[in-house]
Amino acid sequence: MYSIRKIHLEPTEICQAMCPMCDRVTLDGKLNPKITNASLSLDDIKNMFPIDFIKQLNEMYMCGNLGDPMLAPECVEIFAYFRKHNPKIYLSMNTNGGARKPDFWRNLAKLTNHITFSIDGLEDTNHIYRKGVSWKNVMNNVKEFINAGGKAKWDYLVFEHNEHQIKLAQQLSKEENDALLEEFEKRLREMNLGFKRIRGKFGNKERSFIIPNISRDEIVSLGKDFGQEAVIWGTKEDGKMVYQYIEGDETKQKRDVVLTGPEVDIKRDFYSQEPGGPELHSITYPKKGRGGKPIVRTAHKFVIPFFDEKYEYEEEISEGILPELDEQIHKEFVQEIKRRISNTLVEGRTKKSRYQNRKIVRYQWSKKVSALKKS
Repeated sequence: MYSIRKIHLEPTEICQAMCPMCDRVTLDGKLNPKITNASLSLDDIKNMFPIDFIKQLNEMYMCGNLGDPMLAPECVEIFAYFRKHNPKIYLSMNTNGGARKPDFWRNLAKLTNHITFSIDGLEDTNHIYRKGVSWKNVMNNVKEFINAGGKAKWDYLVFEHNEHQIKLAQQLSKEENDALLEEFEKRLREMNLGFKRIRGKFGNKERSFIIPNISRDEIVSLGKDFGQEAVIWGTKEDGKMVYQYIEGDETKQKRDVVLTGPEVDIKRDFYSQEPGGPELHSITYPKKGRGGKPIVRTAHKFVIPFFDEKYEYEEEISEGILPELDEQIHKEFVQEIKRRISNTLVEGRTKKSRYQNRKIVRYQWSKKVSALKKS
């Protein structure tokens, strides 16, 4: 039985950058003579990490001390090897993002859960520390990755020469997110699907979509293509709307309620149709009303309270203490709980993601208690 659930892999010593504080660089700004530019091949990885070891991992991330993982000759193949033998593993990478061709980044978008791009400033400052890194290449690669459905994070080292650009950098990051939303809308139109934009807040402010008449397979596929941790899909069951919270292909829980009205008004986290949201809950229609003024209507606020014990939909859920479990007999349950707990500890997870993972742990735990009580 393996006890390791998370690994940090450094697949190469190769890097195109010469960052002054890196161990690759000597004090006089030259390449460290001890650097050999060695790399791990896919065969090396297969020998180091057997399939049964990979299957029980929660996370693998690539981050370089001496090299940049993107420049490992078989970087994509290594990620694909881990994904093939553990579809649920969390895969990520830290990189300066300034190399490789577009296909490389599009492939990583399909294989990884997120990529952290280390970009320390804007076009006129990033190169001051990230010596040898082309701004144009970085921006092109980030766009390729995001447009292919990848989830990008920005790691920004603050120096005296770039601290004045932090707000501008945040705005640029917003523009990249807007580009991803535009790509998503384009895909929906290509599929002949109508949609309504919504926005709101669940710990973090976010924008989303209501898409009528979309099938479960279609929403699941879109979620995967655009790197979503989960999607919500609803359909009529016995004359009422029932919503599913879906991760990957698996429905984690169902809900038959969408709260609206006074109960939502007192909540801090909720959604409404654009241009509503956390700050504004009205919609202005261009049609002129009396006196030539636009018509303003209230935008209804709503929440779908998944994993909220106050609104349980599933039947026969119990609270209690689990007896000591045989890890072989209850292997899938134990692995699921461990993976969820690990997810809540991953750096960079949003408040929403941590909340959902904690609630799923509690929900799965309660189902197991109920099942054992019946047996």
